[in-house]
Amino acid sequence: MTPRQDLSRLLIIFRCMFLFIFGGLMLMALIPWLPWIPRVVTEYSEELTEPATVIEKIHTPSSHTMGLVPKLDLVSGSVALELGLVTAPEKYGLLFRCQHGEFVIQGSADKYQTL
Repeated sequence: MTPRQDLSRLLIIFRCMFLFIFGGLMLMALIPWLPWIPRVVTEYSEELTEPATVIEKIHTPSSHTMGLVPKLDLVSGSVALELGLVTAPEKYGLLFRCQHGEFVIQGSADKYQTL
């Protein structure tokens, strides 16, 4: 190839890269205006309350056990299982009953102790 042909090919590559980047930027600028993309709207209402009874206090102590942990090799893309330490944090919860049924909330130790 001659230097002129090399330069011509380089210019074509640069033009394609420019059009690709420019087209991507234009598409990103137009996406919010496309009518078929749903918009996310967040609305807040006043706080609703109702009487409830605490049925049960739930406490799960923290635990540290050995278990199989998945390991991903980013270079080869392979997934393997290896033996590792699995830690579960301490959790507190309350089981309530109200006019709509029963539900569980998870909270802090302070709330757990006061109820």
